[in-house]
Amino acid sequence: MLSIIITAYKEPHTIGKCIESIINQRFKEKYELIVVCPDKETKEQALKYKKVKYIQDQGLGKPTALNLVLKKVKGDIIILTDGDVFLGENAIEEILNPFKDNKVGIVSGHPISINSKNKMVDFWSHLLTEVGAHSTRLEKDKKEQFLVCSGYLMALRNIINKIPENALSDDAVISNKICSKCKSICKIPNNI
Repeated sequence: MLSIIITAYKEPHTIGKCIESIINQRFKEKYELIVVCPDKETKEQALKYKKVKYIQDQGLGKPTALNLVLKKVKGDIIILTDGDVFLGENAIEEILNPFKDNKVGIVSGHPISINSKNKMVDFWSHLLTEVGAHSTRLEKDKKEQFLVCSGYLMALRNIINKIPENALSDDAVISNKICSKCKSICKIPNNI
């Protein structure tokens, strides 16, 4: 069983595309799809999809929202993503492949900015996701060194049910907890 968790906040215009990018994938595993958000508009859009389970959070931040849902998931593997993220065609299959190795505890996706590069802010989003974060993760992956997985898309073994609610970077906390708890390695699949 696989648990896919979408955390969202005021993303009624993107949550549908996010959900569709998940439910239109082809993979073998049975799964539950959970959306956790505090706002009515995003909730209404998410519940248009029959496969979605909904959990109301109190709007106290992503770590608090994750703690609500981590206690309730059924999957052996958990996939975390956000309501404004759209998964590539085979992203779920690819992010699950590294778990065939029992030493792997967590896997990072590869975020790609869909913004144009015409404005400075949009250019920076490309620079940070490609040159900065992803190239650093790839280098650490080759050396089997600890790396902080991307919160835009990560998969992890279901071995934690709580993270500190005052965490500034839930991505770093989750990556660290998984790796220290099971003495595992982080991986990045080649194709996502």
